[in-house]
Formats: sequence, structure tokens, C-alpha cells
Amino acid sequence: MEVPVVAKQATADKRQRRERGSINPDDIISGAFELAEQVSIDNLSMPLLGKHLGVGVTSIYWYFRKKDDLLNA
Repeated sequence: MEVPVVAKQATADKRQRRERGSINPDDIISGAFELAEQVSIDNLSMPLLGKHLGVGVTSIYWYFRKKDDLLNA
């Protein structure tokens, strides 16, 4: 039985994530600036930022509850 492509992708993504607790607010803010240059502030999203940083989106929400909180930091 072959593993579906979706399952393969999910497994690959998990391997690329940072270790738990390896992100801090300064890393998140820096990553947001980097990503905003590529996609614009309007298109910046927490899930997209998480993917850019290699962390789960909940790691970002731990420090910044919403995008406006991040932009005002």
C-alpha cells in the first residue's frame, strides 16, 4: 500500500520544524519583516509566518495573539 502524497508532505514538514522552545519574540518579529518584504504586510499571515520560520503557528500565537499585536511590537 502506498502512502498518500499528503501524508508524505506532512511528515517532511514536521522534520523541518525547529525544536520546541527554540523561537523567541525577536525571531518572530525579524521573520515577519523578512516575509512582509516578500508578500506585503497585507498578505502577511500568522500561518504563513509560521511556515516561513519553520514553527507551528501556535508558537507564534504564544507570543502574539493577533497580527496587529505583532505589527505593533
